[in-house]
Amino acid sequence: MNADPILTVHPAGTPDDLLPAGDVLGKEHCRLVFRWPGRNGHLPGPARHTDAIAAATGEA
Repeated sequence: MNADPILTVHPAGTPDDLLPAGDVLGKEHCRLVFRWPGRNGHLPGPARHTDAIAAATGEA
């Protein structure tokens, strides 16, 4: 099984809805999109501090 990611490079101003599904790394002059075999879509965003506190206290 091949586990190497597929990498595509797009201009820095490319809107999110025109990028292929994958993990986006924004750089100054381009946007890199990594797609991993066996995984579809985007990774969830990082949790906000308030979400972590709510989850820990059961107030979510």
